[in-house]
Amino acid sequence: MSLTLPILLLAATTSIVAAETVPVTLAITQDPEQPDSGAELQAWLREYLGGAIRFQKEGRTDTDAIALLDQRLANVAQQNTFTGAQLLFEVATANPELAGASSSTEAVDFQREMQPWRVQGMAQRHLRDMTDKSILPWLLAKLRAKGIRAQEKNQDQIHAIAVLRIL
Repeated sequence: MSLTLPILLLAATTSIVAAETVPVTLAITQDPEQPDSGAELQAWLREYLGGAIRFQKEGRTDTDAIALLDQRLANVAQQNTFTGAQLLFEVATANPELAGASSSTEAVDFQREMQPWRVQGMAQRHLRDMTDKSILPWLLAKLRAKGIRAQEKNQDQIHAIAVLRIL
C-alpha cells in the first residue's frame, strides 16, 4: 500500500502537468456569415458624414433606413464593450455639414434630409443602455475637460453636451 500511493500521486501529478502544458485555444470566432457590427457602423458613419445617407427622400421619411440604423446601433450596444461605447459616442456627436458654399435654404434642406438630431438621439439611447463598468467614468471625465469653459465653441463643449443628454 505504501508503494501504490506514491505511484498514484506521481501518475496524478503527471497528468495534471501534462494537462497544463497542452496549449488551449479558446478563441471566440465570429460567424463568417455575420459581419463585424462595429466595422459596419464605422462604414455607415463615414458615408453619413460624407452626405451619402439621407433619411428623407422626396419629402418622405425613409423608415427602412432608420430601422437599419437602429439595428446597427443595437448590435454595437449589445456587445457592451468600451470600444462599442466610444463608437456610439462618435455617432451621438455626429453632425454632418454641407460641403461648399450654399444658401441657407440648401443648409436647412440638408439638415432635414440628414436628420442629425434623430441619429444622435438613437445613439444616445443605445449608449444609455450599456452597462460596461468603464463607460460611466469615461463619460464623466468628458464633463471635466479643459475646453468646456472656453469662449468659442469647441469639441470639449460638444462632448459635454452629448454626455449630459446621455446621462
